[in-house]
Amino acid sequence: MYENVKGRSATASLELAASAKTKFDEFLRRQLGISNAQDPASVVGALRKLYPSTAARLDDESRGVAIRQGGEPERLTVAPTGGMGSPGVLRYQLVRQALEADLGHVVEHPSNRDYKAPLTGWKDAVLAELSEGESAAYRAADPAQRDRTFYSVRKLGDYARVARMAGLLNPVLDAEFRRLASTMDEAAIVLRVLAGETMFRAGFDEGGTVFQVAFEDLRQRRETLIGALERFTSATHEGEEDWGDGEASYGALLRVLSEQGHSELRAIIRPETMTRLLDVLLDSVPQQQPDYLRGIASTVPLEMVQLRRLRAVATELLKGRGGRNQAASAPLSAFVQALTLFIDAFAEPGTGSRLLNISLPAPFASLQLARADKGGDIVRALFHVRTRLQVELDAIHADPNVDPLDWPLIVKLDRVLYDLDRAIDLYLMGGGNNLDGFEERRARMYAVMLQRWLDQKQATAPGDDWNQIEPENSARQQLRLELRTLVQTAVVELSKPPKLPPADEQEQFLQEQRLLEAEWRALAVELTQVATGRQTLVDLAGTLYVGVKGSLDAQEKIDLSLTPSERVSAQLLVKRHEELIRKVGETNHALKPLYQIKELPRLDLEIDRLTQELEQERKARQELEQKLAGASGVAKESLRVPTPRSPGAGRTRRNRKADSRKAPRAHSPEAPEKTH
Repeated sequence: MYENVKGRSATASLELAASAKTKFDEFLRRQLGISNAQDPASVVGALRKLYPSTAARLDDESRGVAIRQGGEPERLTVAPTGGMGSPGVLRYQLVRQALEADLGHVVEHPSNRDYKAPLTGWKDAVLAELSEGESAAYRAADPAQRDRTFYSVRKLGDYARVARMAGLLNPVLDAEFRRLASTMDEAAIVLRVLAGETMFRAGFDEGGTVFQVAFEDLRQRRETLIGALERFTSATHEGEEDWGDGEASYGALLRVLSEQGHSELRAIIRPETMTRLLDVLLDSVPQQQPDYLRGIASTVPLEMVQLRRLRAVATELLKGRGGRNQAASAPLSAFVQALTLFIDAFAEPGTGSRLLNISLPAPFASLQLARADKGGDIVRALFHVRTRLQVELDAIHADPNVDPLDWPLIVKLDRVLYDLDRAIDLYLMGGGNNLDGFEERRARMYAVMLQRWLDQKQATAPGDDWNQIEPENSARQQLRLELRTLVQTAVVELSKPPKLPPADEQEQFLQEQRLLEAEWRALAVELTQVATGRQTLVDLAGTLYVGVKGSLDAQEKIDLSLTPSERVSAQLLVKRHEELIRKVGETNHALKPLYQIKELPRLDLEIDRLTQELEQERKARQELEQKLAGASGVAKESLRVPTPRSPGAGRTRRNRKADSRKAPRAHSPEAPEKTH
């Protein structure tokens, strides 16, 4: 700021100081949500609301009470109050005790004496992750904490998958590892239920919009939008040199709004108006509590209609439609991107609402059926299928007469159980009243994979496990029919979304699954003793994820190397053209004045002109080389003398004169070198 004041008059310096003061007051007003930044009482009150724990410590000090050290800010918590907890809270306490017991049993088992150190670290990590997930589930009304809850759910599912693989490697501990995996899966279910109960207590069951992004992230997007609008309307200048593209775009947007009958929208493309509008919506919240969040989430979408209209007009202008190709500019593009980012925070108003379907008791859930979307019904059906599948698999592995080496089907179904959990999470993290979201499309990929496995009749991957011939009236035949029915039911539910992801995303999905299997396989080997011949069992599940067209091997290594992207700039283009010019001997073109970005149009014209000249020079050089080759051949033919004769013997004067015209002179630059 002081550098801008140097060399200026006193009047200019005062104007700069006043402008900086005005901007600072505007910043305080936006950040603190106050109307007058000059009022000390308003500023202090806003700061006390923003930092309640610090305000409490200052109040203690003013009353002469000992200051509380290490106080934490108030959390966004809606944990149950009273003497009796909710079903989710009570179940969490039981599941945590069971998980601690199962982990301790696996760690202290005599067969794992040599693996006690890694298993102890595993135990600490699992219990710590469960605690983190519980803490986040009590604040699931905040989208950031809801995402953190699902992060813990995903990690617990990964731990359970590795535990089942470790049980396959060591048949002595198969029952212990599978019991531990089942407890981990139950802990993940409890976290989902706790998050749903939190949203129920926050009041989201009565309707309204659920925030898709964290509240702090939403405020940051608000600031980005206001800053982009200030640059677009030239309210702030940072010294960049341009041709007035931003001002031209701003004028064009005003004209288009008038032409299309949106004159009222011109009021909100002024920075001060947009600031007041967003401040009223977002900065009126004194603290981040669920009831306030729900009130904002239901109010902001009323303004989204106007903002979407403005974005539609600005986007059409940016794309150059309607004959306005010169209206695009960097400030307009930044404004459209910031506006889109803010609107996207409310793109899916039902995000996370399906958690209510798995957390409410049956009488309350029946009241939600009229308002529930099809995704909630799919979630309940998938939970029913995965629970029955887990019970069947645990019973099969408990049978001492069943050996996974003789029946690979049950090994692959362990991975199907994991996939069903991931599909359920995708539906719970999705939202809206339709099945056409990104999460639902991703979940349908599991249906494609399972259906291809059910239809496979050859021994090649993914295997003909469902079509093998078994002895009639055998127990395995009947059990396989029951398992097939469960898998087919899951396929029917997962196939309800109308669309699949793009082809490249489908292949990426299958590659990701194969990579996960490889990582889990390496981890399971480090947790227990591997019995003879059991190593092949942990490789079977990878065969489920061959390429979409069967072109990729299930065991193929995935290349994760990242090649640097090639960057092209005006300076690089100039450098390359200068090198090309030097190769043909032309070095008099002065391109250095065109290096600046503002001269890019002239640089394009100059590059086109140079390209044409170089092409002409290339053709001229080729013609010259052809002429030189012809002249060299004629000269050599004229210098060849087969027999010694006098120069004029047997030739007329006219012939000698014609030969002299054909042969080049010795001092000519085009004459070939004499041969010796």
